[in-house]
Amino acid sequence: MSDKDEEIKELKERLEKLEESNPKEQKKEKAEPGCLSQIFALLFIVIVVSYFLYDDSETSLSTEDFTAEQQKTTPLEDPNDKHRAQLIDILNEQGFQAYWGQDNSLWIENPGVSESELERYGYKFCDVTKSSGWKQSYIITFWQSLRNGPSGQILKVNCF
Repeated sequence: MSDKDEEIKELKERLEKLEESNPKEQKKEKAEPGCLSQIFALLFIVIVVSYFLYDDSETSLSTEDFTAEQQKTTPLEDPNDKHRAQLIDILNEQGFQAYWGQDNSLWIENPGVSESELERYGYKFCDVTKSSGWKQSYIITFWQSLRNGPSGQILKVNCF
């Protein structure tokens, strides 16, 4: 064989080796993440770890102290208690005996009127309280007597 044939043969062998090795290298390059993605992954891990390790003890202690001190000085009050007291005062001024049996149940003693008049009065009272800004739903129950506990239920009016 001539030198050219040998040289061609060597070049073909090198080319075959390169072709065989080249796809493997490409696959390896595709499988490995790039430098930029590794930096982002590391940054994400640092942020997550710092979030969980951040100590907020100074602010949480002062908030807890403030809350505990506030509870000692002022008892918990229902904001609707003022409205309930005002409603009872209004009813007493009109000659009705009334009190709140529960937070959402107003009990009124019948002053001696018919059931239909009580129902009409209950719905008017509902409309007045809702238009004045009362947002809590409640039930008005009319009783024959409220002395020594309620007795003789007459009518219930739902205010929603």
